Amino acid sequence: PPSSPPGLTEVGGKALSLIESAASALPVPPGLVLTVNFFDPWLREATALPEWADFVGAGKSAGRDLCDAIKTVCAKTLVPTEGQRKVLDEALAKAFGAGEPGLVAVRSSSPEEDLVGSSFAGGYDTTLGVASDDLVAAIVASFVSMFDHRVVQYKLQHNMRVDAPRIAVVVQRQIASDVSGVAFSLNPANNCYDEAVVSANLGLGESVVSGIVTPDSYVVDRSKEPPTIVSKKIGEKDEAIFLGAEDGGTRKVKNDNPSAQALPDDRVLEVAALVGRVGELRGGAPLDIEWAYCGDELFLLQAR
Repeated sequence: PPSSPPGLTEVGGKALSLIESAASALPVPPGLVLTVNFFDPWLREATALPEWADFVGAGKSAGRDLCDAIKTVCAKTLVPTEGQRKVLDEALAKAFGAGEPGLVAVRSSSPEEDLVGSSFAGGYDTTLGVASDDLVAAIVASFVSMFDHRVVQYKLQHNMRVDAPRIAVVVQRQIASDVSGVAFSLNPANNCYDEAVVSANLGLGESVVSGIVTPDSYVVDRSKEPPTIVSKKIGEKDEAIFLGAEDGGTRKVKNDNPSAQALPDDRVLEVAALVGRVGELRGGAPLDIEWAYCGDELFLLQAR
């Protein structure tokens, strides 16, 4: 992380949380953030389009067709400027060292997303298992997702401006997860601050986050000494998402034993401890994280 931490308006909530977590020695995979300012050339190009004029002119009646028109044109035409390419190449080398960075995950980080009271419910784009040749396309996909109809409608419903879009993008080493999921520092079922809830499935966390499976759910009472698992519900984990081949992408696979516990008890307790540490970093405010195990190593992928 930089010596002078960036602000929310520069990097967005998702990236700022990762920067703060890494600075506190939490197990965040290496990566980089393309700031809001990095995308100024693309934003100028996008807002000069006739499709943008149509969108702004429609005001609160802007529909999916106008949003899709902007996204489609931008996805086809946006390429990095010479200055953007230089910044990106230098940032990749700093984050991952010389040579190819290997597979990465590319996630949007909006200054308006992941704030208290603001949740864009998956409207912004995430691309997993991105190979070097596909990196720019994935960054473009995250950029144009700020024009997504779901994002626009959310803003309109919450009296937020839609004519001044801003976005940053996180590029993070892709973890080849054996097991992953989410964890809550507070039990959302009863609002108990002493209980952490861990959800888990095999493979990448996308199957849990997107809701395509019913994951395992474990409740940990962190007020006990030592912390204790007080509830287990084994979900119907009939499939999982894993990384594809070395050239990137992901693949769905059937789970041969969906009734088996995805995460051993000792690792459930490790994840509960991790979400507790992140919560302490955030001053005790309720939060959730995305986590992953690769082999014996636990990683913090997101916190919000």
